[in-house]
Amino acid sequence: AFFIFSQPLLLRLDCKSKELKNNIDVFLEELNMDKLRIKDCEFHLNCSSGTPQMKAIGYSFDASDGLPELKKWQCKDPSKVKEEEGEERIVELKPTFWDEKICKQKIKEGVERADFLSVKVNCDKLVKIQEDAGQRGVNQRIIGENLSKVFRAYAFMDVLRYSEAYDTLVAVGKNTDFVNLLSEQYKELLERQIGVLNTLQGGGTEETADNLVDLYFNMKRCNEDRNAFADVLARFRRIEEGCVYFRLSQNWGIKPRNLQNSEAVRLEQMQKVFPSSYKGKFINLEPGRKALLKVFEDPDYKKMWDAYPMTYVSSSGRSVNKIQSLSERRNESLIAHGMGSVSGEDAKDCCDIAEQMIQALIPGAQELMEHYPFKKEDFQKWMTLL
Repeated sequence: AFFIFSQPLLLRLDCKSKELKNNIDVFLEELNMDKLRIKDCEFHLNCSSGTPQMKAIGYSFDASDGLPELKKWQCKDPSKVKEEEGEERIVELKPTFWDEKICKQKIKEGVERADFLSVKVNCDKLVKIQEDAGQRGVNQRIIGENLSKVFRAYAFMDVLRYSEAYDTLVAVGKNTDFVNLLSEQYKELLERQIGVLNTLQGGGTEETADNLVDLYFNMKRCNEDRNAFADVLARFRRIEEGCVYFRLSQNWGIKPRNLQNSEAVRLEQMQKVFPSSYKGKFINLEPGRKALLKVFEDPDYKKMWDAYPMTYVSSSGRSVNKIQSLSERRNESLIAHGMGSVSGEDAKDCCDIAEQMIQALIPGAQELMEHYPFKKEDFQKWMTLL
């Protein structure tokens, strides 16, 4: 059976996990009622005479959040103790390997689902586990501390906080204790990632090839690793709009966010074809599409657009292509103006079309995609250090 006791209280707990948790909660409440501060108490877990399954339950609760720190003990039957060999009857258990194994498994699972903050938290736990593990523990602590920072940087990058991601990775690269433990492949990966973040942090509000490619892979993580389909649709809309704005600015001299700074001849062309659409300072996605398709007849944009026939009926009853259909789905969803859901099929379509769109409209995008250093296999490379 399991016992948890603190001086001067003693409580017997059932070995079944649900009852164990309930009894622990009751016990902690009793401590508070007696006006004892939990931090001033010592908590001990007696694993004596228990099956391996019973011990595993105890260890599981020991590793759970919200419970006090426990000391774990194994007490042998007096008749079994070999006193002549110096064996002690009561031995403190330190299942570091068991805790370490579980922690590393959680880190790997976090990487699989691109849950970078979870990976950071478990790297921090791994550091704590290794506090008394000798020289091997020293190296593992260095690795754990720095991987925590690496994945913290990835979490910043995931929400487009590129400057903070860059500063965090640069700090890792300057840690000689960590870098000296790395093979050349890790050093090269770190260098490439720092380089890309440096480029991304230098961007302003306007679209670039680099930030559109990064947003595409951000969208893929939302889809493939997290099943966050609404987030995929939101990013798709921004990628489509970004590609349209990029094309107008780079190829046709039109500044979508400040029309007055556009090339006068090009602006006059648009105003002649669609007099009411281009009189303000800013144009949104729909007039941008019209400019590329109807005014400038941009060959690359028309080819990409025509690859998706008008086979869908919109909510307004119009015939639209797949790109327009996804935009309308976005408008009807909770990320815009409605409460509609977003399906996995919608999310897959978003990723497929966004890839084709970026490659068709953004010069050099295909090479950037091939050499993008924040793919899942790049995140997974760090796991071999563990």
